[in-house]
Amino acid sequence: MITGSNPGPAANSHGSNAAAQRRTLVRTRHQYANAGEKSHPGQVIPSGPPLAIPICGRNMHGTNAVPVYIQLMRFTEKGIANVEASPGRLDAAEAMLQEMGGRFLDFWMTMGEYDLVAVIEAPDDETPALFTLRVGAMDDVRTTTLKAFPEGECREICARVP
Repeated sequence: MITGSNPGPAANSHGSNAAAQRRTLVRTRHQYANAGEKSHPGQVIPSGPPLAIPICGRNMHGTNAVPVYIQLMRFTEKGIANVEASPGRLDAAEAMLQEMGGRFLDFWMTMGEYDLVAVIEAPDDETPALFTLRVGAMDDVRTTTLKAFPEGECREICARVP
C-alpha cells in the first residue's frame, strides 16, 4: 500500500502545492518487488520536488532559523466519528497557521499512542499556543505541543551545565 497524498486539483500551475511538497510516500516490500525497484522495505520517498528550505528550518550551524514545534495529536470521539473529513480539517489548519505566520514542515498519521504528528515552525511561542487553542476548540483532536531544539542548540545548552 502506498500512503501519502496526491496534489490533485489543488495543485498550482507548477504541478504541486505546499501540502504535496511536504508529504511523503511509504512503499511496502510488495510494491518494490512489483515495481522492480531496488530499495529497502518501508523506505520513505519524497512525493514532490525537494523543498527549497533546509529541513525543519535548520541552518548550516545546526540551529533553527525559525522556532520549530512538534505537535502530538489524538482524535477525540467527535474527530474519529468524522474521520473522513480529516483531510479538509488539515487543509483548514494549514491555512489558519499560515495566516498566523507559521507553517507545517511535516505531517504524519501514526500508529501507537498518538494518531497524528505534525512538525510546525512559527515566529514565536505565542503562535503555536494560539494555534493549539484554536484547533482544540474545534474538538476533533487533543494536542500536546513540544518546542524542539536542534542538535546545535542542544549542544550549546548542554555546554552551559556546570
